[in-house]
Amino acid sequence: MQYITHHFAHPETLQLARRWLVQLGFDPCHIETHTDGIPRIALAVEPNRVAEAEMVINAAEQTDPDAWPSFWDVARQEHVYPAMTVSHAAPEVHPPHREAVGWHPHEDVAAEGATLTEVWHVDTQFD
Repeated sequence: MQYITHHFAHPETLQLARRWLVQLGFDPCHIETHTDGIPRIALAVEPNRVAEAEMVINAAEQTDPDAWPSFWDVARQEHVYPAMTVSHAAPEVHPPHREAVGWHPHEDVAAEGATLTEVWHVDTQFD
């Protein structure tokens, strides 16, 4: 299956293209239409029917006097993301925070007289 998506200038053109696709035998379950914002269609088709679906969509577009949505139509749509809030207050300045960092090596003795490289028995008890 391949996916085809297309944006239309008007919802009526979208519905016309959908109706023609269904009449030509495209499965309605594979056709998804959206009318919120810019009308658009998405459909899953067999690879051998991609050209047929695109021709139907283009034929529907040619019946629309406004045809394809222009860049300006797309730009006028409502933005999906909320506007950023800008704070005009200056950030609070903090003096550098300094403190001593100490380090010492780990002890190599894990048990009384045993080093980490020694093999211990499973039953060894530690206090």
